[in-house]
Amino acid sequence: MKISKAAGAPADANRSTIVGGAGDTVHYGFTVTNTGRSTLTNVAVSDPLVGAIPDTSYVWPDSSQPGVLLAGQTATVMALYTITATATGATPNSQRVTSMTTASAANVAGVVVPEANASRETAVQAPAPRLSIVKTASVADTNKSKVSGDAGDVISYQIKVANAGNVSVSGVTIADPLPGLSALSIQWPNAAAPGTLAVGEAAIATATYTITAADVKVGKVSNTATASVPGGLLTPDSVTEPVDSVSGTADTVIAHVPTDTVVDAASIPTLGIGR
Repeated sequence: MKISKAAGAPADANRSTIVGGAGDTVHYGFTVTNTGRSTLTNVAVSDPLVGAIPDTSYVWPDSSQPGVLLAGQTATVMALYTITATATGATPNSQRVTSMTTASAANVAGVVVPEANASRETAVQAPAPRLSIVKTASVADTNKSKVSGDAGDVISYQIKVANAGNVSVSGVTIADPLPGLSALSIQWPNAAAPGTLAVGEAAIATATYTITAADVKVGKVSNTATASVPGGLLTPDSVTEPVDSVSGTADTVIAHVPTDTVVDAASIPTLGIGR
């Protein structure tokens, strides 16, 4: 008995645009051939990586006799494997998933036939947790002074935090310490799981700030929004990877972008603070 195995390229099943990351799939194909002279019965294929293979995945030479291969006959089997975060981090140097498949059978006399084995390695993405943050500001002539950006006008901020990595993130927090800023209103992709971002998902935070006479005197309103995770570590499933940090520390800030609101209302009417 002989078994051959092939693996397709990873498919971007989760539509994250990252091929080979957690949640993507790999199609495996197996062929089992009876290379002996006697009929084989109870032919079966097993593979711990893909788990239980349903009967519908087998194509037998004679569909009325599943599990039977006459001398020289071949059966084909298809299986689907979904890449996990554990798998992507299991071999950090090679980033490969190894699958070992076994074919077993007995002959017509009931004697167990020696097993046949085949292995195949498939490249996967190593876990690469990363957040991105983009912040925008706009000024409204709230006090109707016809001067955009003077005392009493309101700056509206929008902060977009996205999961730009290839693993899910949980425990995400967004903060902006500007004194006088309203409480952040955060819209999470899944309201039932605040703080969680799947690959490619983004949270939107909004807040407002009323310009003061002191701000006008200084000439600008400058503040920084920060997105972070507890301890600076992401732990999808059993994988623990440090988060990239633009501050240079791997356990706190993962992205921070300052937004300045410029004073000169004449040159930048939408972001200026009038004097």
